Amino acid sequence: MPRIVDRLHLNRTRVQILLGFLLVMTVVISTAGGMLYKSTTDLFIQNTEGYVGETAKQASARVDAVLSQVDVLTLQVVMDSRIQSLLLKSKQGLLIPIDQKLSVRPIIDQMAAFSWIIKGIDLYSMHEPLYPLENTPISAIIGDDPSTLSKLKAGQLVFVGTDPKDSEVLLAVRSVRLEQDHLATGGYLVIRVMKSLVDFFNEEYSSIKGSSMHLYDHNNLLVASTDPSLLENRNLNVVESTDTGTIYPIVRIRGSQYLHIIEQSRQFNWSIHILVPLSTIEEKSSVLKQILLIAMLVGLLVCLVLVWPLSRLITRPIAHLRAKMRKNVSLPEPNTVTYFNYEMNDLNTAYNKLVRELHHLIETVYEKERLKNQAEIKMLQAQIHPHFLFNTLESLYWTLRDKDENESAEIIIHLSKLFRYSIKQADSDDWTELVHEAEHCKRYLEIMKFRLGDRLSWDIEADPSVQRLKLPKLLIQPLVENAIQHGIEPKVQGGCIQIGLRAGQRGGHAVLHIQVKDNGEGMTDEEAARLTDRLSTVRSLRTTGSGIGLTNIQSRIKLYYGDEGELTWSSRRGQGTEINLYLPYKELDESERVDRGG
Repeated sequence: MPRIVDRLHLNRTRVQILLGFLLVMTVVISTAGGMLYKSTTDLFIQNTEGYVGETAKQASARVDAVLSQVDVLTLQVVMDSRIQSLLLKSKQGLLIPIDQKLSVRPIIDQMAAFSWIIKGIDLYSMHEPLYPLENTPISAIIGDDPSTLSKLKAGQLVFVGTDPKDSEVLLAVRSVRLEQDHLATGGYLVIRVMKSLVDFFNEEYSSIKGSSMHLYDHNNLLVASTDPSLLENRNLNVVESTDTGTIYPIVRIRGSQYLHIIEQSRQFNWSIHILVPLSTIEEKSSVLKQILLIAMLVGLLVCLVLVWPLSRLITRPIAHLRAKMRKNVSLPEPNTVTYFNYEMNDLNTAYNKLVRELHHLIETVYEKERLKNQAEIKMLQAQIHPHFLFNTLESLYWTLRDKDENESAEIIIHLSKLFRYSIKQADSDDWTELVHEAEHCKRYLEIMKFRLGDRLSWDIEADPSVQRLKLPKLLIQPLVENAIQHGIEPKVQGGCIQIGLRAGQRGGHAVLHIQVKDNGEGMTDEEAARLTDRLSTVRSLRTTGSGIGLTNIQSRIKLYYGDEGELTWSSRRGQGTEINLYLPYKELDESERVDRGG
């Protein structure tokens, strides 16, 4: 893979700039084109929805008008006096001659002639057909649906379904209520209505290519359709639809998506469904799609032509500086060229600064080596072994014991052990066990108590589980020294120092928690602010001066533990100061314990 990248120069800045620009332009043009195409397609769909929705409203009104015409004509038939008289006689059980039954034919034919949608009208008494004389029983036509019976009893026009004898005819029934019998039901009219109710859709409206209209009655049964084969016994009133953010839902039929426009008949509760193929709508945006693709290709070509020299202009200073840095010399030389680019000049300034610091470092290392050699010679000439100091203190200790000055002798032995622990040998280790560090602090406190007397008291609480943990030498004693010097000693009545050594948790990790707390003078807000500023700006460990302060303690923690170690503090005037160290666990290995007498 690296060979392919190198062979195609894909690791070169110029090629990466070129590819980056092309990628960005491709994304921008594709996104803008896609958004424009989507917006335009949505606009076409909205316009189609508006047009077809208005067509559905007009078609619904037309269906209402046709059905209302059937309703009015049949109402005139049932109100005709001759029909009323004939049905009253039949209800009273009188025998009606055949010629009287046939006398209603002119009335029925005349009314049917007023509407192109009515194919025929049949008249039934309560028990038998009156015209035509032979016909299907009225009970077989009406059925036993309670809703249908209720509407018939109220004298409404009710559509009951398709004629079993003719699938192109829809049957409607209306009861004849007799005026001379207190509007009681005396018979029925059965109206045969043509199913070609939606033929006017393709004739009177400019339909969209592939669209179709489907008419359902109040029982959600298909009455008429301009394309019955499309549905395949599918009921559009219960078909699953997809919400795509359009006004009307989208349905999938036979693998194609259709815009489904629904309009409800106000008077008869019939519904008109118009299906418009989405593919027909999207055909209008195909030209726009081609234009957008061509525009994208042209844009990418123009971008390629412009970016190539631009990338050359950007990478030329980089190549020059690279050649300067790779020049075959023993030491790098400064680059005096000024580029017409802020970032390159900034990079060149950093390079020149690095060159100067490298030259200065070489000179410094040389000077340090020279001084080191001189110091080693002087040390060999005037070296006094630390055992001289320890032996002197040991002699002083026994002299004081011989004079029965035991208290002074104890101070001398503490001082000897304090010096022995503090003085570093050339081959000594900077790390020790916590128990030794605690003993060192106790010896220091004993010496300070000899000077301060009852003004100084202390309490050391050490968790046995952390006694063998490893930490840098002289990390706790400077904190105790600061507490005495700045907290206890300035206070007339003295004070107490509490030292806590325990295991704890910090940031979800096990840590050694070291706490040094005093009830001394504490710090004012100004002193606390100055200390906070010093702790935040400390950069390196200072080894000069009369003591090691908090800044040097923090520097040593950063040196030995990095970001895993932490120092926190708090202080209030008149209440004292509290210092907390949080150090990660570090145990001595077995060889170190043997060397230290563990």
